[in-house]
Amino acid sequence: MEYRVCAAVGTDKLQKEVNELLQQGWELQGGISFNEGAFHYLQAMVRHS
Repeated sequence: MEYRVCAAVGTDKLQKEVNELLQQGWELQGGISFNEGAFHYLQAMVRHS
């Protein structure tokens, strides 16, 4: 299993990255997180080998 955390400034950029990874076989792991100090949005993802 592979684990990855996507991080982006703004939801538009995060959505684009997450959608690209979903097409490559990655799956969402939990919900979105937000780092208020740096305005980063985060999404954990996994891919089963």
